[in-house]
Amino acid sequence: MILGKIDKNTPLKEILKMEFAKEVLLKHNLPCLSCPMFSLEQDITLGEVCALYNLDEKKIISELNDLLKGRLKKRK
Repeated sequence: MILGKIDKNTPLKEILKMEFAKEVLLKHNLPCLSCPMFSLEQDITLGEVCALYNLDEKKIISELNDLLKGRLKKRK
């Protein structure tokens, strides 16, 4: 599981282990989640997907890190 921070090199399979991460990715129209080939490509990084589909990498990373921070606060 992701412990610290999400960046462009974080694999999608790690991001998807976070509760509610899928909703953030879908909000930004990440097509991979519905792709039948996704199960074979889960090592693809967030940066690679954003570049491939021209998605706002900085905004997605920011939202996912905000989500991660909120989860870490709840654990304390």
